[in-house]
Amino acid sequence: MRIYSWNMLFENRRLDDALELIQLLEFDILCLQEVPENFLKRLKGLPFHLASAIEQSVLEDGRHSDNHVVILSHLPFARAQSFALPFHDPGFPLRARLFIRTLQWLGVWSRARGAGNRHGLFVDIRTAEGSLVRVFSVHLTLAAPTFRRIELELLTRERDAAMPSIVCGDFNITDSYLASPIGWFFGGTMLDALFPWRERVSAEMFYADLGFTNPLRGMVTHPSTRTQLDHILVPEHMPVLARGVHTTRAGSDHRPVWVEVTV
Repeated sequence: MRIYSWNMLFENRRLDDALELIQLLEFDILCLQEVPENFLKRLKGLPFHLASAIEQSVLEDGRHSDNHVVILSHLPFARAQSFALPFHDPGFPLRARLFIRTLQWLGVWSRARGAGNRHGLFVDIRTAEGSLVRVFSVHLTLAAPTFRRIELELLTRERDAAMPSIVCGDFNITDSYLASPIGWFFGGTMLDALFPWRERVSAEMFYADLGFTNPLRGMVTHPSTRTQLDHILVPEHMPVLARGVHTTRAGSDHRPVWVEVTV
C-alpha cells in the first residue's frame, strides 16, 4: 500500500497544477491538508473514494470560508469520521498578534485568520486481503510545542486497538532555527526557540511510546525552513518497503511525502 500526504496550501494559486499532480501521483491513499473549499468540489469529481472534514474556518476581508482535510483512496471506506481539535488562537499572547500583523505588512503572511471549527479526519479502509486499517489526515497547529502535544494526544484517543493506525499530516514541528522563533511568538518558551531540537526529540519519543515509527525522519518536506513538517507515522510492526519526498510542489510550500508499507 502506497500512502501519500500533502499540505497543498489553502491559498494555492496553481490549482490546475495541483489537480494534475494529484491525478499523476501513484497512490493507494492520499491524505491532503489545507484544501480550499472551491478545490474540494473539483476533487469530488475524480474517480476515487473521498472523505473530508472542515480543517478550520477562516475569515479574510470579512469573508468566511473553510479549509478541509481530505482523504482520497482507490480502496473503499468502511467508515469515515471527523473529530474535534482545539482552537488555540484566542489564547495567544499579544506578541503573536503583533508578529502576524508585521508579517502581513511585509506581505509574507496570509491576511486570513482562523475562526475556529478545527477538525481532524480518519477513515477505516478495507484492504484487498479483507483487513482494516485506520488512516488519519490531520494538520496540527502552528504554535507552541505544548499545543501540538495536546492535539496529538487527542488524536490517539481515536485509535482502535482492533486495527493498525497510520497517521498522516502536517505536524508543524519547527525543529530548525529558521522556524523555532515562531513557537515563542505563539506562546512557547524561550528554551523552545533556543533549542529547537527539543521538540523533535520529545516527539519521536512520544511516537515510539505509542508504537509508531517515523520513516521520513530527517527528510526535508518544507524547503523554506529546511525541516520535516510533514509526517506519515506507521506502526512499528508494519514493514516499510520504500519512502520518499516528491519534488513537485504545484503551488504549495510543502512537498508531497509518501511511504510504501505492507499491511
